[in-house]
Amino acid sequence: MHLFLTGEIQIGKSTALRKALSKLPPCRVAGFRTRKIDDRDSSESSVYIFPFADEESVTGEFNRVGICGAGCGRRVFSEVFDALGVEILRGAEDAQLIVMDEIGKMEANSPAFCARVRELVEGSTPILGVVRKNDSTPLQEFIKHHSAVKLIEISEANRDEAPARIAQLIRYELGKRIDSAGVIAFKDQGGERSLLMLQNGDKGWSFPKGHIEAGESAEEAAVRETLEETGLNVELLPDFRVETVSGREGEERRIIYFIGRTVGGSLRPEADGYAIPSWVNISKAADILRFPQDKQPLAAALEFLSKTQRI
Repeated sequence: MHLFLTGEIQIGKSTALRKALSKLPPCRVAGFRTRKIDDRDSSESSVYIFPFADEESVTGEFNRVGICGAGCGRRVFSEVFDALGVEILRGAEDAQLIVMDEIGKMEANSPAFCARVRELVEGSTPILGVVRKNDSTPLQEFIKHHSAVKLIEISEANRDEAPARIAQLIRYELGKRIDSAGVIAFKDQGGERSLLMLQNGDKGWSFPKGHIEAGESAEEAAVRETLEETGLNVELLPDFRVETVSGREGEERRIIYFIGRTVGGSLRPEADGYAIPSWVNISKAADILRFPQDKQPLAAALEFLSKTQRI
């Protein structure tokens, strides 16, 4: 699902977008933003396009997409959209989130740029964008009526609470694509081997795992998530890494598992108390796993341990 904010002019659509982004976990963001800047000693304003992550906001003829003002009406430089705009969106589908702020009238006669935006809307990388409410270009109508697009109207009544709701929806979409990492942690006690597992309410059992954050390795994420979810510090064993796919319908992410041993901490549930950690006898683990996709990493871990005589 893609989210596009709409609403009256100057109602706060771009502000709501930025506030929603500030509430998201770190992620790889691609896309563009446009900005209107009043020209000095003139009644005109220039509109520029930037890569969304560009904080310097360098301006010039190379990124000016239009001029507007009381005396000049509107002038559009369609070739800038088709050159720089397309370049900004090159490879955008490889990011975790695409931002488009905003889709208006100016790009209507830029066929290459419009085609690229359409291509991304047809794709699976989630988009958070802004589209003008009262304009009606072919590109805007394509976005507004696309089955994968959810429109959220920003108004004076909802603009304060809207960012939190937008961030919640985007977090859900991001969760389908961001890879996770976890640990299959063992211990031997009284001649029996146990696994560190989580009981997720009435939905069954799983291993500690969670999303890999931006700038974090899979190994770092596995150790961090295990500590957060179980209260235990783990040390990963070398030479073991198994990847599987998510068992949730509609998800495209991988899950990367490592083997580890506990080296400290105290067993306790995470703050929300939903998933309860405990040690489970190894003979029962495969039968109670929530997702069949977790059984193959478990089998690989058991084979690895039997060969190396670790733990």
